Amino acid sequence: KYKDKLAKTRKRTGLNSAVSVAYGKLTENLNAVVVASDFSYFGASTGPDEGESILYACSKAILTSSPMVVFATGGGMRMQIPGAVSLMQMPRTVLGFSEVKKKNIPVIVIVDNVVAGGISASYTAIGDFLFFEGSKSRFMFAGPRVAANASNTKPPENFLEAEWCMSHGHGDYLIKKRKDTKDFLVKFLNIILKKDQSSIIGE
Repeated sequence: KYKDKLAKTRKRTGLNSAVSVAYGKLTENLNAVVVASDFSYFGASTGPDEGESILYACSKAILTSSPMVVFATGGGMRMQIPGAVSLMQMPRTVLGFSEVKKKNIPVIVIVDNVVAGGISASYTAIGDFLFFEGSKSRFMFAGPRVAANASNTKPPENFLEAEWCMSHGHGDYLIKKRKDTKDFLVKFLNIILKKDQSSIIGE
């Protein structure tokens, strides 16, 4: 039963949601609201709890006038018992992101491993910036196997991976190694928030 799986997952991970939200300082003068998904929690699928977590992050970003950084992963909406309610999180999270953007607060989405299904078709698609973390990270609605079956053609080896997506106009930057992510974000946010115009982002 789903409720039994949910209880086991919560006990194993120590989490009540696949999405965690944190607020704090990236540097002394730079605050941020950070959203992160845990793939070990039902494949980071989105259900009611995850929707509430994301909306809380949006509210916190607006309340504190802080940029929002979303480390996104997951295969879509959770279609067990909360199926219909899970699907409702797609428009809810889109509306939440829209409210943040109305306040001219930057929303950065970072593709971590794989973003697919309803997650790619909702809030992760409307951030101000879309970055990839690692050249093998993928942003897609359906995977290469589904695409191959639908088109009767074999997709390229790097189909839907970071560099392929960016070469087809989807995505703004590739952070090649996780250890470089924080430094890149600090420099990038300093520039767009006009806190430190001397920051230069290299290749």
